[in-house]
Amino acid sequence: MKLKKLPLILIIMCIVGYSCKTSKNNANTSVQVNENKEIFKDTAKELSTKEIDEDDKNLMGDTVRLVVSFFSVASGSDYKSMIAMEDSIGEFARRKNKTIDYQKNPWGREGEMDYCFSLSELEDENQAEFIQFIREVLKNAKSVNVYENQLCQRRRKL
Repeated sequence: MKLKKLPLILIIMCIVGYSCKTSKNNANTSVQVNENKEIFKDTAKELSTKEIDEDDKNLMGDTVRLVVSFFSVASGSDYKSMIAMEDSIGEFARRKNKTIDYQKNPWGREGEMDYCFSLSELEDENQAEFIQFIREVLKNAKSVNVYENQLCQRRRKL
């Protein structure tokens, strides 16, 4: 009985051994190293002085006075805090009798959002007051970062 199972076991072992075998790429490639350091210096100089084209500039965005970034770690963004912040912006604008413009940039799959404020419509002391006001509104918010004088990135939605 045991001898009848032996060929079957050997065949199975051969199949498993063959399927688990890693393949090696034995491509013979030769690399020629150029020791001329002047070529590398010129290339580095060209790369460092390369101008950024218009598409790259649009993706980078502009430096703004305030960026509020709502992010998520596999649990969705804090929508309640987003709504509370938007309501607070309106409240602050009514108190100062100003219109506060901002740009919303969605950038993730779970509702991640950047709010960019130039605050050019406010004087310097009102800008500082607004930033402090927003920080106070968001002090208990989850997954939010507040940045001053940063780039407003126009991120692509994933």
